Amino acid sequence: DLRAHAPRLALNHAKSLVDRGQIPAGRELLDLAEQALRQTGDLTNIANAIVARGMLERAQGRYKAALACAGEAQAVLAAAPGERYRWLQAERLRGFCLGMQDQPEEALAALQRAAAGFRQLAEAAAESNVPLTLFHDLAETLGDLGVVFFRDGQLLEAQKSVLEALQLRRTIRTNLIALAVALNNAGYLHCQAGEYKKAWLLFEEALILG
Repeated sequence: DLRAHAPRLALNHAKSLVDRGQIPAGRELLDLAEQALRQTGDLTNIANAIVARGMLERAQGRYKAALACAGEAQAVLAAAPGERYRWLQAERLRGFCLGMQDQPEEALAALQRAAAGFRQLAEAAAESNVPLTLFHDLAETLGDLGVVFFRDGQLLEAQKSVLEALQLRRTIRTNLIALAVALNNAGYLHCQAGEYKKAWLLFEEALILG
């Protein structure tokens, strides 16, 4: 299979398929990419593939399996201590899965650690062109924080996290689907707080984006 000769491209394509909900095709391509990457010894991209597998498991509600992937990725990266970005992605995955398994204290600590790490990476790159992926990862982590805070009954903290994620999405505007999701999330929490006018305005904005 020629795709095995370009495993990083295959991995990126697999991620794209999963994001679009094409789970079987994404899993097949991910299997191929991960196998090829393991043969290269490229620890950063091996961890990248493992985190991608974890996100696929997460998307299907298999939180225990996803949590195992997060742990495996961080174990791989222990031999590559300078690779902070992929470690933070694994930590975000770990935190969310812990939250879905009703371990809020450890989940929130992990997600806050991931958010702080993504902020630090963005600040360190501020004098140059900050990769938009850092803002994407930070926004996604803040959204996950909002979910776990809400599940733990901390509505105010959930709103703070989700509204910060929304602000980031409005600033970068590179993914209108993600922006619509952030608008809906913020609107839902306004509803839970009895702030119906604010919620309605956000829901309307999301509908306009389609």
